Amino acid sequence: MQVNQVSTLLNIPISTILYYERIGLITPKRKENNYRSYDQNDIRDLKMIYLMKEANIPINQIKKILLWNQKDTDYKEHQEEAKNYFLDKKYELQKQILYIQKIIQIIDNLPLFSNTVYEGKQKYQMVTQLIETLFSKTQEE
Repeated sequence: MQVNQVSTLLNIPISTILYYERIGLITPKRKENNYRSYDQNDIRDLKMIYLMKEANIPINQIKKILLWNQKDTDYKEHQEEAKNYFLDKKYELQKQILYIQKIIQIIDNLPLFSNTVYEGKQKYQMVTQLIETLFSKTQEE
């Protein structure tokens, strides 16, 4: 596949794909005409990179993870480091999910979603109380 096809398939800008190549995350083969040729392994790596970026994993860590997942790498050599990293990342993501759920609770409980009509000061106090309650629960965790 050529870069424009990969870009369309994965909905990743061409510039991003080329950036990943420039920093060494992927290394597509070159055809005789010097065009890049992306195979299924490159597609898999690009999907992994996308998912890891969505999880806020930094580029330097993505490089390590891709190295750990290469066919010719002995996974046992990196198993403990990988396991610790992913357990920490999982915990971090779970905390983010809880935080986002609390924000959704605030939104769901805003007076504008209520059947009751609140006056200005009453509305302000209600929202403030809700925010303080959820904020204090967040601080306890």
